[in-house]
Order: sequence, then structure tokens, then C-alpha cells
Amino acid sequence: MAAGITIQSTKVKAFQEWLEEKVSVIVSQLRAKKSLSIDGFLSASGANKDLFDMIEKAGPFGSENATPVFVLPSHRLVSVCEVGKGHLRLFVSDLEGKKLQGIAFRSIGTSLGNFLFENVGETIHIAGNLSLNYWNGTVTPQLRVIDAAAVV
Repeated sequence: MAAGITIQSTKVKAFQEWLEEKVSVIVSQLRAKKSLSIDGFLSASGANKDLFDMIEKAGPFGSENATPVFVLPSHRLVSVCEVGKGHLRLFVSDLEGKKLQGIAFRSIGTSLGNFLFENVGETIHIAGNLSLNYWNGTVTPQLRVIDAAAVV
């Protein structure tokens, strides 16, 4: 998207001052918000056991070597349901329709949990750590959800 404007040469300085004032307010608001450091981008179709195994070779993870955080941009939030005590299990899908399970621990009643419940069926950005889910004799990749945001 592109836009253009025409300004009289005598009003360029006034326009510049006005624009800087407006932008500085927005920049200050953005800087005041919490942020999440992202190590990489991932899609549901790229989340698999082989990738998890490669990531694990970079471990062990701890305070000096944090577990990588991935963002899955523009994924559809397919479903959300409560599991255990206060946890949410969810599924997201990428543009190809490939689904990935996620788990948001202790998220019931939090802003994250509320956001997830309110956005089922919507396209969101979701971030977390890639992990493996061992259940009923099967091993599947899953995302340990840290945060999510609306696509704007």
C-alpha cells in the first residue's frame, strides 16, 4: 500500500512538527507495552518431530540458554477446550490446512485464556515453544503457548 500528499513548501516544517508529535505518542505507547522476544517463525506444517530433535541438540536449555520461542503467524484458531485444572488445549491450522495442537498451561481466567476463547475461528498470531506430546502410545508435536495476538 502506498500513499502520497502534496504540501505547500511554506508548510513543510509545520507538517513535520505535527507528524513527529503524532508519531511520538504512538511510539511511546508501543514501547510501554510488554514485548516477547521471538527466535524464529514456524508454520503448523513445519512443526514436526525432526525439527524438535534438531532444536533439542542446541540444549540443554535453562537460564543461560533459553528454549527457543517461535511465532506461528496468521494461523486460524480452530478450537479451544479446557483440559486438566486450568489448562487449555487448542488447535491452529496454517494456510495449507495443516493442524498443530497447542497447550496453554494455567491460562483459564487469564488474558491469554480469554483471548483464545474469544477468537476461535479467527486468524491469529500465536507464540510458544515447540514440544512433544506423549499420549496413548503416540508422540506428536505441540506448541506450548506463551502468547497470542490478533492479526491487524
